Amino acid sequence: MPKVGQSGPIIPADLSAGENCGGILHLPDALERYPEAGIAIYNRVSSWGQAGKGKAKLVEKTDTIVKEVLMFAPGKLRHTVQGVEEGKPSAKRPKLLEAAEVAREHGLILVASDLSRFLRSEAYDRRKNHEVKPTPEEVTEFRETIGWDIILATIAHPTITESERHSLATKRTKKCGRRRKPLDVRDAYRILEALGSRDSDGRWKVSIAVVAKRLGLPPARIQRFLDSPVPGLEGVRWKDLVNPASAFGQLGKVQASVLKR
Repeated sequence: MPKVGQSGPIIPADLSAGENCGGILHLPDALERYPEAGIAIYNRVSSWGQAGKGKAKLVEKTDTIVKEVLMFAPGKLRHTVQGVEEGKPSAKRPKLLEAAEVAREHGLILVASDLSRFLRSEAYDRRKNHEVKPTPEEVTEFRETIGWDIILATIAHPTITESERHSLATKRTKKCGRRRKPLDVRDAYRILEALGSRDSDGRWKVSIAVVAKRLGLPPARIQRFLDSPVPGLEGVRWKDLVNPASAFGQLGKVQASVLKR
């Protein structure tokens, strides 16, 4: 399986998720860095109340993550592990260890929705201290518990804060300034299909300038669309996806209102 290192900084600085994130990658970066690897999903809730009767709420949350991963990487999902366990260092993590072992055995990228699913600081308190990040010592303990050889990635960027997540959600529905004519759903798909996939350096198969000329659209409008959030994927833009046309197709019927850029 692809190895990410044994100790210390385990990925290049330009892909680093931050000094306190233990080398956890943003999923688009992980897919570019390890294009041949499949994916295992890990998801957890902290209490049986959050899991719901018969774990119905947990299953629903995991299903949402599955859909998001399939939009990022169609055909790459190999395994899913979910459970009820806390994310603090002092907590027992049998489901996390199970997921880590599956990822290790089959050479998979282990994916969670965000950093908090992998690890919460011992000092975390939902009401009094919800923005606290895991300490370097806690991150080291976490990595030593599951192993430094496992590729970890999150759908939302691992450095994003609770406040930033809320801000992103607000920006998606905020309406201000001059109204632009909504981008037609068919035009949105034509843009993504014409651009093709992105290579390891982030370049489109066909440049934005060529696509703009071909479709008769301003390059700036195409760029605004690529900078816009993907419906249902918090913190992810169309340009973050390796193959956005494939992801667009899996969204099903997309309302034009979400493509206003």
